[in-house]
Amino acid sequence: MPPTEDEIPGDDDAPQNKEVDLDAIRSDLSDMQSDIEDHLALLKRGPELREKHPIESEVDIDVPPAVADYVRAVIRETAAMTVEERNQFLYEELLGFELRTTRYHFPDGDVLEAGPREIVLRHDSEGEIEE
Repeated sequence: MPPTEDEIPGDDDAPQNKEVDLDAIRSDLSDMQSDIEDHLALLKRGPELREKHPIESEVDIDVPPAVADYVRAVIRETAAMTVEERNQFLYEELLGFELRTTRYHFPDGDVLEAGPREIVLRHDSEGEIEE
């Protein structure tokens, strides 16, 4: 039987009312645009936020004797470097030995855990892990 004027061919479950609520669509689009504008405004504030709200931490690390001996040997190789270059070089050498895990705690309970082998975001409310 051919479809009638109110039927849509191939879709038995389709609503029979063909009217579209343009005001609802405009409202949804306006809300979406507002959300996007708010999101972009927050992204633009990144540099300002970094300046006003730095995340400060201090870490003290005891260098094992074997690593200390290695660093002392490396120091002899840096004789031709400036003090700043030498310090940066030694820092980078020591970073190669470091296995650190840092946990960033968010106000909503989420935790971003950055370790030497993986970085995971733990959602406190859901108990889920994203890798």
